[in-house]
Amino acid sequence: MVQIMNSSLPEQSRAAIVSSPLRTAHPQRSTADRFEDAYQRCLAALRRARSPDLSDDDLGVLRQVAAGGPSGVALTWLARHLARPKSTTSVAVKQLEARGLLQRTRRRDDERQLAIALTPEGRQRIDADRLLDPVRLGTALRGLLRDERDALLDALERLADAAEGLPPLGSE
Repeated sequence: MVQIMNSSLPEQSRAAIVSSPLRTAHPQRSTADRFEDAYQRCLAALRRARSPDLSDDDLGVLRQVAAGGPSGVALTWLARHLARPKSTTSVAVKQLEARGLLQRTRRRDDERQLAIALTPEGRQRIDADRLLDPVRLGTALRGLLRDERDALLDALERLADAAEGLPPLGSE
């Protein structure tokens, strides 16, 4: 059982975490079912309202560009990480550039190539359009013991690595 150590969580929230019917019902459920239930509960409790003018695809492009670093990324790199054709990725980049969220500049090390980077407004939009509310997530994570939190994050990162290594949906 997870120990709820943080007294900043309201008593009702601590009690809900410990006594959730999904957590205790059907102890013979599969690991996948237990994960799905826990994921859905976390998402419902921690999800942040999304900006209606940015699609999930737009946010995916912006987040991948941000992950590539401040000096920008090549279109080929971005398309590969989004698992999309270069032509589709190029159209998305041009649209986001027109909206002032991305910029394309010549690379200093090879002026034949373009680097795609976030604009300051693009960075602000990523920060504002996070999937999970960072304050609520931080509060919930502080409710776990440090060792539990570290183990959870290590396992989640390994799960993400394993999931990213799977073949694309529909290719099986």
